Amino acid sequence: MFICKRLLWVIKDKGESWTGQYFCDIILTQNVFPFLKNEDNVIDPDEVIFVHDKAP
Repeated sequence: MFICKRLLWVIKDKGESWTGQYFCDIILTQNVFPFLKNEDNVIDPDEVIFVHDKAP
């Protein structure tokens, strides 16, 4: 079952890649992780699992 309180869209800067240091530093650290740790956005921050769409 998947229940979402809020949805986050992250748009990368032009010319940047979704992989590597930009992804780790900007996308994940500054956008995704703070969003997922906020109780206003998710039901239980301690139960959040992040799965990247390129995950094996």
